[in-house]
Amino acid sequence: MLAVRIAAAAAAVGLASFVLVAWVLGPMTPLVWLCIGWGVVFGMTTGAVAWSIQPLLKLRGHGALGLVAAGQPSLLSPLQSAYELQAERAFSRELVVAQRVRLLRALDESPARKFIPWRWLVQPALAVTLSFAVLAWWSLDFDRAAAGRYALLHTQTGAIEGARTSHVVARTAAELFFPDYMERTNEYIEDADRLIVPRGTAIEYTITPIVDAARVVVELPGRHVEADRVGDQFVAAFVADADGPLEIYVESTRGERRVDHRARSIRVQLDEPPQVNMLAPQEDLVAEERQPILLQHNATDDYGVHELTLIIKLPNGEHLRRPILTPSESSQTELNGETVLHLEEFSLAPADAVTVWLEAKDGNRVDGPGVGRSSVRTLTLASEITRRRDRIVELEKLLGSLLTTLALRLEQRVPDGFQEALRRRNEVLLPYNEVMSLLSNVGDHRGPRTIPLLLDMKKRLERVHKREAFAYRQGTQPRIRKNQNRVVVTELEKDSLIVADLISEARLNDAAEIAREVQQLRREIASLIGELRRGQTPELQRALMAAMDRAERRMEALRQQLREAMRYVPGEFVNRQSRQASESTDALQAVREALARGDLDAAEAALA
Repeated sequence: MLAVRIAAAAAAVGLASFVLVAWVLGPMTPLVWLCIGWGVVFGMTTGAVAWSIQPLLKLRGHGALGLVAAGQPSLLSPLQSAYELQAERAFSRELVVAQRVRLLRALDESPARKFIPWRWLVQPALAVTLSFAVLAWWSLDFDRAAAGRYALLHTQTGAIEGARTSHVVARTAAELFFPDYMERTNEYIEDADRLIVPRGTAIEYTITPIVDAARVVVELPGRHVEADRVGDQFVAAFVADADGPLEIYVESTRGERRVDHRARSIRVQLDEPPQVNMLAPQEDLVAEERQPILLQHNATDDYGVHELTLIIKLPNGEHLRRPILTPSESSQTELNGETVLHLEEFSLAPADAVTVWLEAKDGNRVDGPGVGRSSVRTLTLASEITRRRDRIVELEKLLGSLLTTLALRLEQRVPDGFQEALRRRNEVLLPYNEVMSLLSNVGDHRGPRTIPLLLDMKKRLERVHKREAFAYRQGTQPRIRKNQNRVVVTELEKDSLIVADLISEARLNDAAEIAREVQQLRREIASLIGELRRGQTPELQRALMAAMDRAERRMEALRQQLREAMRYVPGEFVNRQSRQASESTDALQAVREALARGDLDAAEAALA
């Protein structure tokens, strides 16, 4: 208990003296006064410890015997005997030890707290000291006491570069004025030590210093702002444009300059550009001239889409802009809609293509409008080229289904058991049905023998499958089912070779048609160059550039078809066609360069 009294007195007096010194010193205190303050704290704490152990002085001499006699008189005589036996050396050691043991056993039954008066431990002065310590602890939340506490606990010694760090700011606040285009109401923030604001927000930052300040400066990333005095406070006005720390420097009327100890920061949120999606069509498509093409869009923005435009790039490089939402209309945070296009309105030649996409802008006037773009879709005007390619794709699908059916029959042998064989046939019928579906929808293939061959193939497959079905009746011998399966496999192998031959023929025909079209375009270009000789007009120049673009697109299509044809036709033929395509490409490039120089003779010579 006495130890508790000492500890409580030391803690209470130490805390009370620390808070008192903190109140007196405040935030801007020289080092010498801080040292004096700590000396006061340690001195008062030492005095409290000395005062707490004062009751122990009463135990000197016969003081302890007096306490024992007052609490338990029967122990007085044994204590005196033990003391006398220890002092006299004439008595035997065994007698002294035995007397001491009896005395210690008697004292174990009567602990020391039984003899020490409570008034020694519990005194009104200690209670008052503890109450004052609690009050002092509570007062540490006051600005001046908190500033003095920081100064005492963070004493800086030696040479300090720049301003010393102190607790010099009581509180901060900020009033936020958001950019007009966001249409947000102003906000007022207390304890504005961590600011997260949109870029371009105007901020009035209010600072309440603890000391009598003559000047306050707010240090921002890359700049500093001097605050204006408004009563007992200071207000700094600035615009948020960069992330970084925010420091507050306070200069007192005596010329002392300190930086506040709190870590403050400002984080700028960038206004993301609008998000634009083209919902339909979801992929590039080929359309007829008068076929309506539906373009569906969705555009979103945090603060509203300000402008939405459909952009159409024509084959000659010209861009058409069709407004969907104009700046004169009210902005919308989410915008859904659709637009209908017809390729006939763009005066396209067959197989020409336009590319379309959507472009959205927000109303950001701080660092320029944010621009969002959708994915690009290519819309191709149907032509003989695209139709021929569609037919080739149909043949390739048919070949894939035939090979799948053939592979399934070769991998799965016909079981001897009837039920197992029946299950196996049901599995191989799935790709067979797909083959028959494709053969039932034969398009307008231009090859003279394509359609007759496909129709004859359909009849043969129907015939062999009908015969095979009879082999799967109850009681039929397994060898009959196996023989019929071999017949079907032979037919599938034959049909696969026929379709592969038709694909190679179609590709070569397509390449030849493209080559003829390129030659026709070269003649058209030569005719346009001749007209340019008679008189250069913008219309003629645009027509010539459009013809050049079409010729280059046809050459790219020709090269693509030749690459595909290499899988089906001899390499010698493909190489010859590739050389002719390269020569035409070089000629077109030479024409472009000559036209760029204005040399019509060289352009005509390149086409010769």
